[in-house]
Amino acid sequence: MSLEYAHIGRRLLADICDIAISIVLALVAALSALLIFNSSEAAAHVANITWFLWFFGNATYSVGATGQSWGRRLLGVKVVDSDGRPVGFWRILGRNLFAFHVSALPLFLGFLWIAWDDKRRAWHDMALGTLVVDANT
Repeated sequence: MSLEYAHIGRRLLADICDIAISIVLALVAALSALLIFNSSEAAAHVANITWFLWFFGNATYSVGATGQSWGRRLLGVKVVDSDGRPVGFWRILGRNLFAFHVSALPLFLGFLWIAWDDKRRAWHDMALGTLVVDANT
Protein backbone atom coordinates (compact mmCIF):
# COMPACT_ATOMS: atom_id res chain seq x y z
CA MET A 1 0.00 0.00 0.00
CA SER A 2 1.31 3.43 -0.95
CA LEU A 3 0.54 6.23 1.49
CA GLU A 4 0.58 9.88 0.46
CA TYR A 5 1.72 12.02 3.39
CA ALA A 6 -0.51 14.98 4.21
CA HIS A 7 0.87 18.45 3.56
CA ILE A 8 1.57 20.65 6.58
CA GLY A 9 -1.09 23.15 5.44
CA ARG A 10 -3.86 20.54 5.37
CA ARG A 11 -2.79 19.23 8.76
CA LEU A 12 -2.86 22.73 10.22
CA LEU A 13 -6.25 23.57 8.67
CA ALA A 14 -7.72 20.32 10.00
CA ASP A 15 -6.56 21.22 13.50
CA ILE A 16 -7.90 24.76 13.12
CA CYS A 17 -11.28 23.32 12.06
CA ASP A 18 -11.36 21.04 15.10
CA ILE A 19 -10.44 23.94 17.40
CA ALA A 20 -13.08 26.20 15.82
CA ILE A 21 -15.76 23.52 16.18
CA SER A 22 -14.80 22.96 19.83
CA ILE A 23 -14.99 26.69 20.55
CA VAL A 24 -18.43 26.99 18.94
CA LEU A 25 -19.71 23.94 20.84
CA ALA A 26 -18.34 25.21 24.15
CA LEU A 27 -19.82 28.68 23.57
CA VAL A 28 -23.24 27.28 22.67
CA ALA A 29 -23.15 25.03 25.73
CA ALA A 30 -22.04 27.90 27.97
CA LEU A 31 -24.71 30.27 26.66
CA SER A 32 -27.36 27.58 27.08
CA ALA A 33 -26.25 26.96 30.66
CA LEU A 34 -26.22 30.69 31.34
CA LEU A 35 -29.82 31.01 30.09
CA ILE A 36 -30.99 27.93 32.00
CA PHE A 37 -29.15 28.40 35.30
CA ASN A 38 -28.50 32.17 35.19
CA SER A 39 -25.03 31.50 36.55
CA SER A 40 -21.68 32.29 34.95
CA GLU A 41 -20.06 29.63 37.14
CA ALA A 42 -22.45 26.98 35.78
CA ALA A 43 -21.80 28.25 32.24
CA ALA A 44 -18.02 27.88 32.74
CA HIS A 45 -18.43 24.35 34.10
CA VAL A 46 -20.67 23.34 31.21
CA ALA A 47 -18.20 24.81 28.69
CA ASN A 48 -15.33 22.88 30.29
CA ILE A 49 -17.31 19.63 30.33
CA THR A 50 -18.29 20.17 26.69
CA TRP A 51 -14.67 20.71 25.67
CA PHE A 52 -13.54 17.67 27.68
CA LEU A 53 -16.16 15.45 26.00
CA TRP A 54 -15.23 16.90 22.59
CA PHE A 55 -11.55 16.18 23.18
CA PHE A 56 -12.17 12.55 24.10
CA GLY A 57 -14.96 11.99 21.59
CA ASN A 58 -13.58 13.72 18.51
CA ALA A 59 -9.84 14.13 18.96
CA THR A 60 -9.23 10.82 20.73
CA TYR A 61 -11.95 8.19 20.29
CA SER A 62 -12.88 9.08 16.70
CA VAL A 63 -9.28 9.50 15.55
CA GLY A 64 -8.26 6.30 17.31
CA ALA A 65 -11.10 4.30 15.73
CA THR A 66 -11.22 5.79 12.22
CA GLY A 67 -8.10 7.94 11.89
CA GLN A 68 -10.21 11.07 11.48
CA SER A 69 -11.66 13.84 13.58
CA TRP A 70 -14.31 16.14 12.12
CA GLY A 71 -11.64 18.59 10.97
CA ARG A 72 -9.50 15.85 9.43
CA ARG A 73 -12.57 14.47 7.66
CA LEU A 74 -13.32 17.92 6.21
CA LEU A 75 -9.72 18.32 4.98
CA GLY A 76 -9.32 14.72 3.77
CA VAL A 77 -6.48 13.59 6.05
CA LYS A 78 -6.19 10.80 8.61
CA VAL A 79 -3.84 9.53 11.29
CA VAL A 80 -2.68 5.95 10.74
CA ASP A 81 0.07 3.50 11.63
CA SER A 82 2.72 2.46 9.11
CA ASP A 83 0.30 -0.09 7.58
CA GLY A 84 -2.39 2.52 6.96
CA ARG A 85 -4.66 1.34 9.80
CA PRO A 86 -6.19 3.45 12.60
CA VAL A 87 -3.97 3.34 15.68
CA GLY A 88 -6.51 2.98 18.50
CA PHE A 89 -7.65 5.05 21.46
CA TRP A 90 -4.66 4.69 23.80
CA ARG A 91 -2.02 5.51 21.20
CA ILE A 92 -3.97 8.54 20.02
CA LEU A 93 -4.47 9.69 23.61
CA GLY A 94 -0.71 9.45 24.13
CA ARG A 95 -0.09 11.22 20.83
CA ASN A 96 -2.48 14.04 21.72
CA LEU A 97 -0.96 14.57 25.14
CA PHE A 98 2.61 14.13 23.90
CA ALA A 99 1.98 16.42 20.93
CA PHE A 100 0.84 19.33 22.98
CA HIS A 101 3.52 19.18 25.62
CA VAL A 102 6.65 18.00 23.87
CA SER A 103 6.28 19.13 20.26
CA ALA A 104 5.28 22.63 21.37
CA LEU A 105 7.98 23.15 24.01
CA PRO A 106 10.96 24.44 22.05
CA LEU A 107 9.24 27.18 20.00
CA PHE A 108 6.89 24.66 18.31
CA LEU A 109 9.89 23.04 16.64
CA GLY A 110 8.28 19.60 17.04
CA PHE A 111 5.38 20.70 14.86
CA LEU A 112 7.56 22.57 12.39
CA TRP A 113 9.61 19.39 11.93
CA ILE A 114 6.89 18.29 9.49
CA ALA A 115 8.47 20.62 6.92
CA TRP A 116 11.84 18.80 7.07
CA ASP A 117 10.86 15.17 7.61
CA ASP A 118 10.62 12.97 4.51
CA LYS A 119 7.35 11.45 5.82
CA ARG A 120 6.07 14.82 7.06
CA ARG A 121 6.06 13.65 10.69
CA ALA A 122 6.07 15.82 13.77
CA TRP A 123 8.01 14.68 16.82
CA HIS A 124 4.90 13.15 18.38
CA ASP A 125 4.31 11.15 15.16
CA MET A 126 7.86 9.82 15.28
CA ALA A 127 7.62 8.91 18.97
CA LEU A 128 4.33 7.03 18.62
CA GLY A 129 4.76 5.58 15.14
CA THR A 130 1.93 7.50 13.50
CA LEU A 131 1.60 9.07 10.08
CA VAL A 132 -0.80 11.72 8.83
CA VAL A 133 -1.83 10.81 5.30
CA ASP A 134 -4.23 11.73 2.53
CA ALA A 135 -7.51 9.98 3.40
CA ASN A 136 -7.99 8.86 -0.22
CA THR A 137 -4.86 6.66 -0.30
